[in-house]
Amino acid sequence: MPDGSEVKLSAHSKLRYPIAFEDKTVRQVWLEGEGFFKVQKRKNDGQALKFVVHIVQMDIEVLGTRFLVSQDTQQAKIRLDEGNVRLRFQDLQQLTMKPGQEVEYRPDQQKLVQRYASNKSSTTWKQQTLTFDNTPLEEVAQILQERYGISLHLEDEAIGKEVISGTLPANKIKLLFLMLDQGGAFKVIENAQGHYLIQFQNQQH
Repeated sequence: MPDGSEVKLSAHSKLRYPIAFEDKTVRQVWLEGEGFFKVQKRKNDGQALKFVVHIVQMDIEVLGTRFLVSQDTQQAKIRLDEGNVRLRFQDLQQLTMKPGQEVEYRPDQQKLVQRYASNKSSTTWKQQTLTFDNTPLEEVAQILQERYGISLHLEDEAIGKEVISGTLPANKIKLLFLMLDQGGAFKVIENAQGHYLIQFQNQQH
């Protein structure tokens, strides 16, 4: 970006920002989808220059930090690696985050959860890997849809409660389906439209 800040976007995500940050009080960008930000600290006349990420559900205000933003039509998640972040919601409520924390916000349910982040599922952005640690398949399906646009249907509700662990390159997602299919417990079926179905191995399609 013009100020030297960096962002890594996941697939199907968009970031909009000006060619130059001309405002002397704030740097503003607009995110659709998911991005990992590394924001450079900047000052103007001795005052810290704010950096604001606008998403549908809220504004994320930072000075210099590293954080992950993930959003869809139903919820937004922010995970803070280092530095300080202040969240400003549409109802003008504000919340400050500490390193290691994550916030999940569902405006349709008026649900706001702030907690220290677990490692059940994460993307290692520098290495571009996808890691699952006892992650329920229903959460895996949601991650694949939001980050990669992959449609994954679980034939039985009980399948969604099954957990998986492992690490794979983020650009080789199909390895996940291969591992599931060869693991013995599940059968993975791909249709002509490129959508995936997971069923228990002993079920008939």
